[in-house]
Amino acid sequence: MTYKSNNSSVAEVSSTGFVTPKRAGVAVITVASKSSPNVTAEYKVTVRNLAGYIAFQNYDKLRLEPDEHEKEYADEYCNGYRTYNLRFEVYPETADNRNYTVTSSDESVIQPEMNYDYGTSDCVLILKKKGKVTLTIKSDDGYVTEKWTITVGDKDLFYVEGVSDPQP
Repeated sequence: MTYKSNNSSVAEVSSTGFVTPKRAGVAVITVASKSSPNVTAEYKVTVRNLAGYIAFQNYDKLRLEPDEHEKEYADEYCNGYRTYNLRFEVYPETADNRNYTVTSSDESVIQPEMNYDYGTSDCVLILKKKGKVTLTIKSDDGYVTEKWTITVGDKDLFYVEGVSDPQP
């Protein structure tokens, strides 16, 4: 068999048929029989820029009760619950899909509310009662998953230094 890529800047193919992605794009790999050159097959290869990692604010404690200045907003928009906006960045900036989804191991404690505006995603956490949950952030391309545990209680938030620190 012989192997050939029509776009080796996107995907190279070795003499044994091993395909190496080079950059985002589409290439067609042609496989031909050495003994019967008219016998061929073509395979379309799509190379995507996947998310490499997700940087986020990693808090391990959030206070349940809204502050004085939060109380009016919490009553009007969130049925009295305190909310917390999470900040995420999906890297690299050239990733084809930079959206993500946040899920909670117990939505009766923290309920993530995802918003998808203008092709980007953001998340608001609705703090419903005291407890401990594991939040999972997953890139929409499925390549990156991050998890961390948050305790909702009476104390103010506590930032875990150096752990998944979001870049400005």
